[in-house]
Amino acid sequence: MTDQSAEGKIRFAGPALAEGAMDARDFASAVVGLADLVEASAVTLYGTEVRSRVMLNSGFKRGSFIADFEVQIDGALQVSAFQTEGESTGAPELLQAIGVQPSTTPSVVGLNRALKSRQPEERTELDDGMVEVRAEGCDPVVVSRDVLALYEADGVKRALYSMTKPLERDGVTEVQFRHGRSVVERIQSKELPHLEAAAKHLRKSANRPSPEPPTESEDVITVDLLQGVFSERESFRFFDGENKFYARITDQEWWERIHHGLDGYFEGDRMKVTIVSRQGVDGRGRLLREQEVVKVLRHQHRPRQGDLFA
Repeated sequence: MTDQSAEGKIRFAGPALAEGAMDARDFASAVVGLADLVEASAVTLYGTEVRSRVMLNSGFKRGSFIADFEVQIDGALQVSAFQTEGESTGAPELLQAIGVQPSTTPSVVGLNRALKSRQPEERTELDDGMVEVRAEGCDPVVVSRDVLALYEADGVKRALYSMTKPLERDGVTEVQFRHGRSVVERIQSKELPHLEAAAKHLRKSANRPSPEPPTESEDVITVDLLQGVFSERESFRFFDGENKFYARITDQEWWERIHHGLDGYFEGDRMKVTIVSRQGVDGRGRLLREQEVVKVLRHQHRPRQGDLFA
């Protein structure tokens, strides 16, 4: 379970913004695109249990329009198909992969610029876990597997184009992600046709693995509670004696006892539960797995040390 935040800055520049003002509709479209970009990227890398929010604080500077923002993510971070257990994940790493915060390797914005938003023709896995990507008419680029995953995600393609639509206006020449006074990434108006083409001509379904409907199984197991949450929409962390996993509890009778103060839960509690597991394949060929506790059959609180002064 994570609750993280990281800061960024987006800047629109050009002669049309000389007075530090920007058309409200253009700005609204760009901000929605930014939020969509963060959400699509978070889901691609960390799974559907994660929720992302972009909190905006706008400011004005002569010759440009700058907005400071904070990205907040919370929920059960899944280790992505492109990472190994133990790798650092969270809001800062997400913004580095997008191009909002500095990184030692190219971001998805940089990869779009290098490949002119074209579909990769060749991918070569390198010994250090990076990937060399080639596209027709472009020099090869070495990126992380996370960045390549974002580059190929349809939601990210749409959001990048939506965020940069103000570049269609005369006199708006570029969009920048800034960190302090430094420009981390920039997208210029000449790049907009490539982003538009990628967003409007997404990969044909024939070239994608066919999604498979989820299969469902039900079992009764005993688990230890490793980490609790405070919302029915979030996932608890459990241990079944062999594996650690996340699952929501959807047993309304159990939640009613919690909400009315008739019961509680603590780290180390042991539960006998009915659990439903669902597994399927998405349109990118990735395995998706979801687990849900539909019934708490027995809830045994861990032994707690008595009060020495009682």
